[in-house]
Amino acid sequence: MVESTLTLHTLRGVEPSLFLWYRIMFIVDQQLFISPIPNYLFKKLETYAFDALEKKEHTGDSEEVALKEEYVMDGFPEEFEKWVAETIDLYFHKHTAKEGFYGIDDRHLKIQSIWTNRMTKGDVHKPHCHKGCLYAFVAYIRTGPDDAGFCYMFTEETGKIAITSVPVDEQTQGHILIFPADMPHTVYPKTNDGERISVSGNICCYVDGGYVD
Repeated sequence: MVESTLTLHTLRGVEPSLFLWYRIMFIVDQQLFISPIPNYLFKKLETYAFDALEKKEHTGDSEEVALKEEYVMDGFPEEFEKWVAETIDLYFHKHTAKEGFYGIDDRHLKIQSIWTNRMTKGDVHKPHCHKGCLYAFVAYIRTGPDDAGFCYMFTEETGKIAITSVPVDEQTQGHILIFPADMPHTVYPKTNDGERISVSGNICCYVDGGYVD
């Protein structure tokens, strides 16, 4: 586990009064990253999420892997995109020269697609990955005690496939998970009452007017 403390995460164009102190962490180095979402950004994202739940425009993804309730979001807060991009650029290297990408930084990392998920008792999200992008994320809008956990799979340095999970409870609300888009993942069956609401999205490199994966 790689852990670090970000004492002052500066955001371009954001007033100094909005700078936050918070702890961030790689659960698995370069594979799964968790962080609290700054509260002012969370509140804005929350509004977009609930607007999508009200409009109920389904994403149209295959029923074999999609949740029953996956709804297109009508945009997103630009400040949220900027914060996610800067966080990725600061900690991940999948978009850097180490992986064959040159001259790419947070200014080129853009949200290509974004949607809201709602799970109720009995729902399960089958194993899948996100194609056509570099990174993916899930931001937790509403979660409850002993909620459906996030399960993920990755290749260890030994070459073995590891399957593990992140527990989700009421403390998960207001946090984000960021991971490589090609990492297989799933959500365990929801066995309790209440709603589990999250926002998922794909991050791509945007260069010369087009997306590059």
